[in-house]
Amino acid sequence: MRSRLSFLLIAAALITACGPGGRTTTAHPLEASPEQVDFGYVPALDFSNDQTITLSNEGTAAITIETIRLDEDSVTSFALTSLPATMPMDLPAGSSQEIAAQFWPPGDGEYLGWIEVYTSADNSGPFLVALGGCSTTTDCEVTFVDPPSGDDDDASDDDDASGDDDDSFSGDPSIDLDPVAIDFGEIPQNQAAINDMVVISNGGGAPLDVDSVSISGDDTFTIGGFTGGTINPGGAPANLTVTFNPVGADLGPHSATIVIESNDPDQGSISVSLDAVVTEDCGACLPELEVEGGVPLSLAPLTEGDLLYVQVGTGAGSVDVTNIGAGSLAVAPISEGGEFCTDHPAFSIDAPEDSTLGAGETTTITFNVGQAGVEVINFNGAYAFTIGTLAPDIGTLIGHLTDGSSVNCSIGL
Repeated sequence: MRSRLSFLLIAAALITACGPGGRTTTAHPLEASPEQVDFGYVPALDFSNDQTITLSNEGTAAITIETIRLDEDSVTSFALTSLPATMPMDLPAGSSQEIAAQFWPPGDGEYLGWIEVYTSADNSGPFLVALGGCSTTTDCEVTFVDPPSGDDDDASDDDDASGDDDDSFSGDPSIDLDPVAIDFGEIPQNQAAINDMVVISNGGGAPLDVDSVSISGDDTFTIGGFTGGTINPGGAPANLTVTFNPVGADLGPHSATIVIESNDPDQGSISVSLDAVVTEDCGACLPELEVEGGVPLSLAPLTEGDLLYVQVGTGAGSVDVTNIGAGSLAVAPISEGGEFCTDHPAFSIDAPEDSTLGAGETTTITFNVGQAGVEVINFNGAYAFTIGTLAPDIGTLIGHLTDGSSVNCSIGL
């Protein structure tokens, strides 16, 4: 799983009276469909499906697309996953070119950004396509605002495609892959397909032209997303989705190889190895939760299980909960309190509702603590953990978790 990226809230935009494309009042022959890409809700540190954008030349003469990139503030939360195989490229009048983008929020929040399309028809700045997505709640909505004005780079840079600091090239391209091998481990035969990601970037000084992305070997592995295109030095990386589907597969080891062909002079052909082992059905494929910072405490006076306790401070905070089991957990909803536990009035919990926490997936629960005390957080009444400002002493916790008339609190993992 990708490590947590630093949170960045991007100020970005929609369109002006001239259409979606650019910082100019003169009509641009290029049009985009859709004009703005709303990815909607995507959990933090997860990846959206690719969204296709069609760029059409609605003018009367051919134009040249010089380069396509994300503005420099967008690369922490969006990625271009499909671009033309080579650029510059001519786009005749009446013709179109498809590209694709993806949203991968580094944290909870609303994210906005731009695709910048530099063409020979630009008047004062690139043609722009707005991007947006959010990761706060499952019903969150994106609010697009007016486009930014001026330069998104250094003040000395005029943001022209031919002289931009991202486009003044020297040296050779250099392809970088992360990771260079994926081992899905042991996966039960009746578990749903699982995904991982290969990030392709250019660490060199000239445009990297990826000519082809192919896979050979066991057909339990498939790839999607990036199929080839140009990645400029320092530009947004491309994300290649890798899927392993054990359903109906033979028991035992499975392997495949991804081959990426490019114009890298040292690694014109580079590969990523894929491995997995299919095991017997896991029956109900039960989920199992791992809570960040959780300490197991014996709950013999209360239940037969254990209490997983997270000590926190007052104020705002968050806890990551990961499903390390083999099956999915329906969360409908996450709530405060157990069956015999009174909700603590000074604790407020904000968590996704009516969601599913699949195998290997993580959800983030945010909370605010107003005063010292203890609170229980339930997952669909079946799984729970407890947060509190008190030291993890079981006697003290029992006193705060019961109302004096009951010694049973239905919690425990």
